[in-house]
Amino acid sequence: MVLASLSQAGYIAVIGGYCAVVVLALLIWPRDVNGRRRAYGCIFGIALFGLGFVLAFAAWAADAVF
Repeated sequence: MVLASLSQAGYIAVIGGYCAVVVLALLIWPRDVNGRRRAYGCIFGIALFGLGFVLAFAAWAADAVF
């Protein structure tokens, strides 16, 4: 199984780094292109959806690249 190849420390590092990027993006750009404040529920949903792709890519990279 591909997802089993990454260690627990690797998963924690990937999840922590991704969450840091999401929080930094929210703090740096708190408003959308129309000047409205971003909806936190929307950001949370998009972040969780994107996290699945990030974890899958990290697991693949752990097997195929490193």
